Amino acid sequence: MQGYEHLDPFEPMTVIQSRPLGLEHLLHGDHLDIPARELMTPRVVSVIEDASLHEAFRVMSTHHIHAILVVARDTGRPLGWLTSHGLLAHAGDKRVTRAREAIMDCPACVEPTAPARTAAQLMLDRGISHVLVGASAEVPPQGVISDYDLARLASL
Repeated sequence: MQGYEHLDPFEPMTVIQSRPLGLEHLLHGDHLDIPARELMTPRVVSVIEDASLHEAFRVMSTHHIHAILVVARDTGRPLGWLTSHGLLAHAGDKRVTRAREAIMDCPACVEPTAPARTAAQLMLDRGISHVLVGASAEVPPQGVISDYDLARLASL
């Protein structure tokens, strides 16, 4: 990750290399021993796979979130995460019109009794920012743990 520092309003922006911020430093310590169900945000905001990108933007804006779960119309099975970054990447692309076409992250799931450390490790291993909490990825989740939740936990 690069940091930016604007030194002079009349000079070009200078790029400054900064230390990448990852979850690796969060994996140490007792704070991640709590069960996933105690850290998760209950309920998961989702859209049906054939929702328009405009609808997805509206849902994110309404709920003040940066990712929504895309689910299958017929089964409700989680298909993946649509992120604000992904939506912006497809803005104006006439070929991508539905939520399922703009999925950025595949769903991952931990059991409610699993330690939060398991969710953090899944995020690191798969390069994702959200992990569902539930019995399996095939049934509706009880909640979600985000990278923000882990950062908040580390700050306590």
